[in-house]
Amino acid sequence: MSTIEDFKDEFFALSPDIIGLVRLDGYFSYVSPAVTEVLGYSTEEFISRPLMSYVHPEDVDSLLDEYQHFATGKKVFSITNRCKHKDGSYRYLTWKSNPNIKNKLICTIGRDITDVMRAQEELKRFFNLALDFMCMIDFEGKFLQVNPSFSRELGYINGEILNVPVVQFIHPDDISSTLNELQKLYQGIATLQFENRFRHKNGQYRTFSWKAYPSPEENKIYATARDITELRKAKSTLEIKVQERTEELSKSRAFLNSLIENLPNMVFVKEAENLTFIRFNKAGEELLGYKVSDLYGKNDYDFFPKEQADFFTSRDRKVLSGKSIVNIPEEEIETKYKGTRILHTKKIPIYNSEGNAEYLLGISEDITELKMAERERFKLIQNQTIMEERERISKREGFLAEMSNILASSLNFREVLSKLASVVLPQIADWGIISIVNESGKIERISSVHPDEQQNSSLKELVRKLPAHPVNEMLFLESIKKRKSYFLPIVTPQMQKKLISDKSLIKLMNKLGCYSVIIVPITNRDNTLGNITFVSTSPLKRFSQEDLSMAEDIGKRAGLALENALLYATARQAIQSRDDFISIASHELKTPITSLKLQLQMTKRSIHVDTGETPSAGKL
Repeated sequence: MSTIEDFKDEFFALSPDIIGLVRLDGYFSYVSPAVTEVLGYSTEEFISRPLMSYVHPEDVDSLLDEYQHFATGKKVFSITNRCKHKDGSYRYLTWKSNPNIKNKLICTIGRDITDVMRAQEELKRFFNLALDFMCMIDFEGKFLQVNPSFSRELGYINGEILNVPVVQFIHPDDISSTLNELQKLYQGIATLQFENRFRHKNGQYRTFSWKAYPSPEENKIYATARDITELRKAKSTLEIKVQERTEELSKSRAFLNSLIENLPNMVFVKEAENLTFIRFNKAGEELLGYKVSDLYGKNDYDFFPKEQADFFTSRDRKVLSGKSIVNIPEEEIETKYKGTRILHTKKIPIYNSEGNAEYLLGISEDITELKMAERERFKLIQNQTIMEERERISKREGFLAEMSNILASSLNFREVLSKLASVVLPQIADWGIISIVNESGKIERISSVHPDEQQNSSLKELVRKLPAHPVNEMLFLESIKKRKSYFLPIVTPQMQKKLISDKSLIKLMNKLGCYSVIIVPITNRDNTLGNITFVSTSPLKRFSQEDLSMAEDIGKRAGLALENALLYATARQAIQSRDDFISIASHELKTPITSLKLQLQMTKRSIHVDTGETPSAGKL
């Protein structure tokens, strides 16, 4: 019959633990195949060296101490140490040994606990390095173990806190709640959040937030605590600030509401999706004639004609699609009690944090009265303009009539032009020159005038230096040749060169002042008799088209007056010649020889020498 002895080799081979027999000299006499799996050596390699050669140097002394118990006859002893792997690393093994004194052997079993020990080391490392407080408490409420942060931050050394009841460190006001929480833990109920005040060694209290998990099997409570003293202070300060801020916001909201409600202009807010009203102020309520409660949740189609509602809605959609203020200078709106009103409206989209238009804000000013006043003002201005135009025309006609009287007051053309220069020119210009074309075709300056006596000498010098013959490049003279007017509202240096090519003359013109110029010809029906130059010296008296029209009218009237004066002078000269002839004739006719001479002259005229024709004897 087979016994277990028959299968011991199979059992040893299947065991994951190292099974061995150690002699008193420290060498293994037998080791199971598991040594290869655990430490990497073959059984032959492992038994070739003493056990101590595999043990970590730091663990040798503790192993020797255990072997000393062999001499005392201790049956079973247990030890944990580190043994060197073939790759040079160390593995944690826990050994259970039983000495066999008779055979001078030690039966031992070694189990690889490296993973467990490393996990414990990592936990210990976390335990020691954790910033939060960590501790173990027994079911009597005493501290069994605390991490360095616990003792360091609270000022205690381990001897002052271990095996001391927890409640001895708790604020008197928090002892009752702490004991209640411990009772729950004893019953197996975990603590997810609990706060109390814990005494520092200096006597001050710190506020802790606890989390704890009970382990009834071990009669232990594992707990972590976080110092939230500063957080509580910050939270308290924050709560005060939040309360203050809330009060400020409440006041600001009340102020803003009061401001919006008391604005004289209509203020409204629409929800962007359906364009329904969600805010309306008192001014809008009074303008439209609807209560705020009647407006909320409704849109333009509920209050206005469809045509107006369509217009408002299209405008609103355009505002929401853009990203800027839309100004609507004028739009009509139908109200409940005030009829049609005219509004000046500004609208802007209000965006949410995602950049999407969420609301539409509008501000409308009722400008109906302003528009009516503008229309009345426009009518008044229009009427005033008409009156001023009539007055201007009347003055112009009066001025032209006065000028006509002046021109008709004398048939002496030099006297006429002198009066024109002294009376008419100052009414339009600051200074001017009147020129005529004399019988020889030369330009003759009949008159020039300047209101400033000191400038008159400069003007006369300018007149003396102007050429007597027409020159194409001089605008002063071109108006005579081309029978046309020239209007220069502003005279630039470049234009001065066109007016006068001589630099000395330009210098004289600048001295006199030359800002704006009109040159008009003096004409009759067939000829250009001369021209009139009007000059303004100041931007305040800049010539206009109306001034040009007046100047051209003056030129035409002056031409007519000059033509009449010249005709009168010609007629007078003819009369004088006739009178002289009659006087001579009456004296000469008294002499017979004079009669014969006259008769012969008449006969001579009647004979056509060039054709050879001779008058008849009867005619002679």
